[in-house]
Parts: sequence; structure tokens; C-alpha cells
Amino acid sequence: MALIVGVDEVGRGCLAGPVYASAVVMEEAQIIEGLKDSKLLTKKKREELFKLIIKNSFEYSVASLDNKKVDDLNILNASLVAMENSIAMLKSNFIRGYIDGPHVPKK
Repeated sequence: MALIVGVDEVGRGCLAGPVYASAVVMEEAQIIEGLKDSKLLTKKKREELFKLIIKNSFEYSVASLDNKKVDDLNILNASLVAMENSIAMLKSNFIRGYIDGPHVPKK
């Protein structure tokens, strides 16, 4: 069984506040219908997908950096650090990672 990890952040478009990132480990062949861009989903559909993701994932993690860290690092670097931290929290051995966006965290 091949495991993959998907990583995404939230808070990068805000003018102030923390940035969060989540990493989710799933089986590579696993498909969750409707899972694409959360910004295009209704609140109800996001909540339904959240429950499915949690139920069907091998593990997941959430990391954040507060507004002071965001100010110190800048929002792009802070979001990358949050992604790195969420990946570092995982215990599963995954073979590949998927990140929403062109910037890749170091881990």
C-alpha cells in the first residue's frame, strides 16, 4: 500500500493574523469525490469533505504560526514553515507529497 501526503495552508491571503497548514496522509489510490479547491466549495460541502477526510485518512496534522512570526518571516515563508511543521508531525511513511501551489516546503 502506497501512502501519499497532501499539504495546504490557509491564512496567506489575510491582512493580519496567524497562518495554518495541514498535512493529510492517505492511500495513493484513494479518491474522495469533490475534493478540489476548498475556496470553490460551499461551507456545507467543505464540512462534509472534512468529515470524510478525517474518517478516511491514515493520519493528519495541523500547524500554525502566530501573527508575530508571520511579521518576522513574511507571509510566504511563514506559510512554508507551517507546512514544514505539519509534515514533521506525521509518523506515516509516505512515498510522495502534493502541495497546492508553486512553493515547496523544505521537508
